[in-house]
Amino acid sequence: MPGPMLRVGLKTGRKIEAVQLHVGFTYGTYTKVFDGPGRLREINLELLWNEYPGKVLWGRNFPSVLLLRGDYHQEGRNVLPVYKMTALFESVPLKNEGGKHSAMVVNWLQDEIKPLLSPGNKQALREVDWDSLAKDYK
Repeated sequence: MPGPMLRVGLKTGRKIEAVQLHVGFTYGTYTKVFDGPGRLREINLELLWNEYPGKVLWGRNFPSVLLLRGDYHQEGRNVLPVYKMTALFESVPLKNEGGKHSAMVVNWLQDEIKPLLSPGNKQALREVDWDSLAKDYK
């Protein structure tokens, strides 16, 4: 049986695994249309937060986090990265109360399809406070 698509060790030592992944396109959305690069953070939120919540993809309202990386704000960059990724990550339960696993949806943008989690996004994910944001499920 093959292993998980993505396995990441968080800075806390917790290991998380992507059990499902959705890949979409940003359709070359130009920030100029949305009042320039200053609105890029809000555009990221609109594209990732609202369009693909865990409830739509996986039938549950999982907690979500959006990885925002500074390189989207480079001077002169007027196009969002090509790919928008949404993955359902799981780990061991947060509490020992009969839960099977803890879970959270992670959203990110990147220009290349491989690796599925670019080095910059992987580092941003390593910093996520899983214990505060994720939720236990049975």
